[in-house]
Amino acid sequence: MAKEDVAMQVLQQVVKLPVVKVNRSKFLMDKFSKKVASKDIPRLLEEGPTALLPQETLDRVANACIKDNVLLASGTSVLAGLPGGIAMAVTIPTDVAQFYAFSLKTSPGARLYLRLR
Repeated sequence: MAKEDVAMQVLQQVVKLPVVKVNRSKFLMDKFSKKVASKDIPRLLEEGPTALLPQETLDRVANACIKDNVLLASGTSVLAGLPGGIAMAVTIPTDVAQFYAFSLKTSPGARLYLRLR
């Protein structure tokens, strides 16, 4: 089996994990509802944060999203590697899967950040 086939199989399985799915409305409310007036929330959900907030605020939120998910991915990797020894062989696929899961979950924040640049 080619390396590309294995990588695609891993990604196809990772995308199915619940942790990867991002509810857009919940994401926007979690990250931006305190930064806009309550009357602007429908506009936030319809048009997105770029219609309401300055670039500096968007940069801060996007960077925080990315940092939070990098921290979670790193912490999960450390915990997965703690057993060591023979158990490490079992934890490697899990570690790879969680890495991709957190990377894909980070993508809304990264897309927000990159779209604004």
